[in-house]
Amino acid sequence: MRALGVAILLAAALTATGCDAQEPPTVGFGGPNPAVGDSAADALAAWRDFPADRHPRPVVLLGDPAVVGRGFADVAGKEAFAARSFTLTATAPAAPNPTARVQLPDGAADLPIVAAADAFTALSRSGLLPGSEPKPSSTYPPLVLDRVSFGTAEFRTDRGAATLPAWLFSGPGLLDRIAWPAVAPEAIWHLGALADSGRTGRVSPDGRTLTLHLPEAPTACDDPAVTYHAVALTSRQAVAVHIEPTRTAAPTRANCAGDDMLRLTDYDVTLTEPLGGRVVLGPNGSPIAISA
Repeated sequence: MRALGVAILLAAALTATGCDAQEPPTVGFGGPNPAVGDSAADALAAWRDFPADRHPRPVVLLGDPAVVGRGFADVAGKEAFAARSFTLTATAPAAPNPTARVQLPDGAADLPIVAAADAFTALSRSGLLPGSEPKPSSTYPPLVLDRVSFGTAEFRTDRGAATLPAWLFSGPGLLDRIAWPAVAPEAIWHLGALADSGRTGRVSPDGRTLTLHLPEAPTACDDPAVTYHAVALTSRQAVAVHIEPTRTAAPTRANCAGDDMLRLTDYDVTLTEPLGGRVVLGPNGSPIAISA
């Protein structure tokens, strides 16, 4: 279908301009408009209280903290989960120990552990990230959770995947389990409130160069050609990266068709000081998952 759409665009361009069919017009590809510097400044302000130099540094979980294993047995279970509609029929165990030893990006740390009942309450109230639509009301019965166990699960953080203590909830409507962090909320930065930018990057061994995977500039058509470069605003708590466009005086070629397909490329950003425990924020203000 996409190929058909491109073909129609090309045909329309040829008809409108009278181009020679032996030399079809270029198809330009672009993406979303880049963020501006003011957005980066606002992103830094939102993280002004983050204790980047503290050890252990708070865990920064990205997106929904509820990690579903292999999925659901049917649509009813999926819809009930989306609405956070559960019935817990199993006994909710107490925390096996007050703390658990966890390997974090800045080293090992003993993190406080919550009881299964507290985790279930948090799970039931979760599912609404900033800017998202209200949780849907399910027309299906609640998802029954009849088994609860203590274990570990892999969660997405701003420093890549991390294995954390977790309460594992399972039941007949699940093919596997739902994992929720067993770590106390005070050890996690704004649990369940941080959107996932979906972007990734890496930091150099000396901590001074970030390589970020972000939208590339569109191919020029009738508009002036555009190039993008990444610029960082920094604070003691975060590094906010935005993309600045530079336009040339003339288009590279006329008589071309384009689309809004998102394409990504790598940008290098040099910092004046090592990244350390600071959070890296993308053009939309959400954290980027950074690996070494």
